[in-house]
Amino acid sequence: MGISIQGDRMGLRAAAGVIARKAKEIVRARPNSTRPYIGSKKIPPSIQSYLTAGFSEARTIAYVSAGGPGGQQAPNAYMFETKGARHPLFAHGPPGTDGWLNWYDQPFFPFLEEAAEQAGQDACERYADIAIQVWARESGYR
Repeated sequence: MGISIQGDRMGLRAAAGVIARKAKEIVRARPNSTRPYIGSKKIPPSIQSYLTAGFSEARTIAYVSAGGPGGQQAPNAYMFETKGARHPLFAHGPPGTDGWLNWYDQPFFPFLEEAAEQAGQDACERYADIAIQVWARESGYR
């Protein structure tokens, strides 16, 4: 009898959750130019972790993303995460008109990468704890 992939999926879900929580913590703590005492209010609720199918049924990929579907919840998450991103300041009117002439560079702040670096070891340990528990239970250990 082989070991199912349930332990793998449960462990991945937990590990991605560890990194997502760390990303929320980092973004909440980051001061910005308009409110030096508080971080983002829109980005933390938009950070989610989820699983998706890999190249085969036995493979699962864990993701941590920010911004919500299509970036609608927190469009600035993309701007922080993408090096060289630019945005219009006080844009008004249809795109391409005079109200969209002034574009500015966004400072690079890769909070998801920072979260993965800071919480990577904890995420690995969480994965191992859960996966081993599930696999042991499936193998008849208590």
